[in-house]
Parts: sequence; structure tokens; C-alpha cells
Amino acid sequence: MATTENVYSRIIKIVLIASLLFFNIFSIIKSAPQNVEYCATNGSHYTGDIDNTIVNVFNLAKEKADQPFLKRRDHFLYFGRNPGFFSFVAESAIRMGIKSTFPISLLTLLLFNLGIIFFYKWVSLVFENREIVSLGLIFAATTGFFLHYSATLEDHSYTFVFFNLGIWALVSFYREKKRWLLVLAALAYFMCCQNYFMYYLAFYVTALG
Repeated sequence: MATTENVYSRIIKIVLIASLLFFNIFSIIKSAPQNVEYCATNGSHYTGDIDNTIVNVFNLAKEKADQPFLKRRDHFLYFGRNPGFFSFVAESAIRMGIKSTFPISLLTLLLFNLGIIFFYKWVSLVFENREIVSLGLIFAATTGFFLHYSATLEDHSYTFVFFNLGIWALVSFYREKKRWLLVLAALAYFMCCQNYFMYYLAFYVTALG
């Protein structure tokens, strides 16, 4: 006979799975080319700044891709000054024949899901309570940030996955003392910082905590 605790745990699992399914379905629908075009024309900040985070990133990447690779010196920069690994990914996709934003948005959605997995793993190690972690993910997956920025071509998904990968590696290193985890954490920190300058500080402060 199921106890109240078991029933509570099952309900949380069901709600978590439903939330993540909703998150992915919403993101796929939103990143469809016709919806991107509509939101870029008629949207606002509350729709996730699609004109800035998808259309502009794609157009800037296309501008680079239309020129010979060696002619440009700013492949890893965004607007010529900010670290922009995400811009290089978009440019590379266009050079390989991608004609719309949709395939790149699917890649960024995949990165968000990988980030969710690493978030779950490292928070589980810290709190040692899966119910708390699940409730946190349910909340996160239904917030405006996750829903509106999951399919963006900008830095959000890249920093999310590298940030959580790095913190998981650090927490695991403190517990297991395996050097490869420290190397992985350093690499994740480096890649996180390659997507926007502010993550030099954000990652460092969180790691210290």
C-alpha cells in the first residue's frame, strides 16, 4: 500500500515530466519560422525579444558567412566586442547550408535540456533531496526565461549548459577528488565565458559559494 510520501513523490515526478514536455513543445512551436517572423514583427520584450535574440543573431551570422572565412577576424565576437561563441555556431551552421533559424533553435533547445540534466545532478548532490530539485525544475521550466529564451540563438542556452556542467563538475570534484572533474570544470568555465563577458564574474562567484 502506497504511503503518503510515495504518493507525493509520484505526483511531483508526473508534474515535472509534464512541465518539461510543455517547455519543449512550447519552445519548438515558438521557434517555427512562421512564428519567429510574426513575433519579430509584432512581438515585444515579453515575447522574448525574438527580433534581437533570434533574427538579429541569424542576420549577423549570415553577414559573416557570406564572406570568405579568412576575410573575417570576428568569428567569435558579437558586434565586434563581446565574446560570441553562439554567433560562431550560427555562422558555421549557415556556412554548412542552413537556410533558416529553426535548425539552430533546435540545437539551442537541446543544449537547454542538457543544462537541465546537469542542473538536476549538481543540485541533487548539494541538497540530497530529489523532491526539492524536482520542485525547483518545475518552477524553472515554467518561468518566462525558460519559455521565451529556450530557442534563442543568443548566449542563453550555451551559458546555461556550460554553467551547470561546470558547477556539477566542481561539486563532484569536491566529493570524489578526481582531477579530470577539475579540468572539466575549468573547460566549462572557459566556454561559459566565451558567450558573454558577465559570466566571468557570475560563474566565479557561484563557484566560490
